[in-house]
Amino acid sequence: MGVSTAVSGAIVGIALIAVLALVGGYLVSSVDTLVAENFNEKIMKENMYSGIQLEVYRVYVDQFDIPEAVEIINTGSRPIWDFASSDLIIVFKNSRTGITLSLPLDYGAEWMPTLIGRIDADRGITYVTYIGGEPVYPGETIVLDINLSQSTKNTIVSLEMDEVTIIFTYSTGSRALFSYLR
Repeated sequence: MGVSTAVSGAIVGIALIAVLALVGGYLVSSVDTLVAENFNEKIMKENMYSGIQLEVYRVYVDQFDIPEAVEIINTGSRPIWDFASSDLIIVFKNSRTGITLSLPLDYGAEWMPTLIGRIDADRGITYVTYIGGEPVYPGETIVLDINLSQSTKNTIVSLEMDEVTIIFTYSTGSRALFSYLR
């Protein structure tokens, strides 16, 4: 009689732990969602206040869907030009294992602006070579070349990183975020 009581107690205990883990996971997930929503809302308010708003317009990828360039559009009301004081971070994640690789890239060595997309009424966007310090006016785009080492690319492929998030933070703190699946 004592063994069956102990076994049934263990089963009830395991079931309670499982229920608490599920509820706890849901609560943590809900808190994460609320924090992310508040963070994005705060970024949008800061961007509106500063007159600088940025969005990822296009991502150029290699044959393994690893980003080689990102095109940012200036949707704000002020020109941008201080790229050397800005940050570009790429986060890779394996959604199955949870392994994450965050790469804060070095300006000049691993990323740099190369082209400006100017609006042309007759031809749409026309690209010209970026010259350091040149302003990118509202409605124009800037192409940022990304130069990841071959060993970094090999690591991304071998670890089966299937989620990619690109974070560009301009010198004023304005951000452009973009995520995609490889």
